Amino acid sequence: AAVIALSRILSLFAWPVFFHFFLTFPEPSTLLRRFPRLESFLYLPYLFTFVPPTAYEVLRGLAPRVLPAPFSFFSTLIDIGGRLIVLYIAGGLLLLLYNYKEANWTSRRRMRVVVAGSIVGFMPILLVASAFELFGIPRSAALIQWIGVLFVCTFPLFPLSFAYAIVRHQVIPVRLMLRRGVRYVFVSQGSIVLELLAVFISLSFLLYSFFPYLNTTNPLEIGVISGVVSVVVWEA
Repeated sequence: AAVIALSRILSLFAWPVFFHFFLTFPEPSTLLRRFPRLESFLYLPYLFTFVPPTAYEVLRGLAPRVLPAPFSFFSTLIDIGGRLIVLYIAGGLLLLLYNYKEANWTSRRRMRVVVAGSIVGFMPILLVASAFELFGIPRSAALIQWIGVLFVCTFPLFPLSFAYAIVRHQVIPVRLMLRRGVRYVFVSQGSIVLELLAVFISLSFLLYSFFPYLNTTNPLEIGVISGVVSVVVWEA
């Protein structure tokens, strides 16, 4: 339950991250070059409005008897945060369209599928969020159910369009990033990985071969011998 609660709290930041992503994809936006601090401040309004009351509700689900009922002003913060969600989604899509317009012909050809998939994937939830948060349309169970079905049908176009663009046009150089990442791990931390592997193999050999032969169950003897062997193998 704690892991699920933590994942739900982290997922609250999906919409600012959505805006942030298109602020820098495929290249940093001119808006970011004009206002360089925007990248740092774009999370603050959402962090002070929508996140605290929603995270409190999640945590209260874990310990309802410990945490008191939500404060009255939380509903106001959620209303403000809901309007911010609409702005984040609309802003992200507008940034994508603006970046597409400003790109050269080659970049446009590579981004065409991404733009179409992103708009089709997120337009339903943008329209619904606008209807609920900005125009106050009542939330009926039947309407929410149909919206869920529509969103499930359209949202996969967003990751699929990126997958196509990555495989076909390398809009995000995933292969290069993985190759550099693995190379960096082995150059900077590879020796530690090998040392840990050597210690693991040595201790496994001790536990399954040497100690049964020694016929000892004394935890002090096992701990001291294992520690000495680990240090020796590590240093070697």
